[in-house]
Amino acid sequence: TPDAASDAGSAFWTTAVASSDLNVSFTATLTGGTGGDGLTMTLANAASSSPTALGSAGSGLGFGGIAGDAVAMHTWGSATNSSFNSIGVVTGVDSSGDLEWRVSSSSIPSLRPGPNLISVTVRGNKLLVWVDGFKVCSTTLTLPKNVYIGFTRGTGESTDTHAVSNIQIGAGG
Repeated sequence: TPDAASDAGSAFWTTAVASSDLNVSFTATLTGGTGGDGLTMTLANAASSSPTALGSAGSGLGFGGIAGDAVAMHTWGSATNSSFNSIGVVTGVDSSGDLEWRVSSSSIPSLRPGPNLISVTVRGNKLLVWVDGFKVCSTTLTLPKNVYIGFTRGTGESTDTHAVSNIQIGAGG
């Protein structure tokens, strides 16, 4: 997506997949601007979201407001995550509209300028995240039975170009 201020974007596969056994990997490149705000790999609840879902810009990373959970790459501090270089799992928004971070890690390679290989595994209710081959966080989640897999991004006053490539998705077995 472009290097533009106060912007959000999303792209989803139009077919929902079972969430209990997933392997997703992709290359993330966040570069070209002044550092804001980040992108997500989203697991949108197929029962209440559509593959055209779009969340809030800025620290909402294009995800805030979408029913579901996401692995978020965050490159600009916010009210609920002060790190300028972190990856973690977000589970929605709080009463102020800020992302709810279930778990995050800033002990990772720099997300800017990238590229970084991101891998996400779901086994039952356990979600694990790797950056460049190193496991950086894990958590338990109650995911909906079926999800739309997609990517969202958001910028506020600071900007960046957010790109994903080399996407591979394995679902079930």
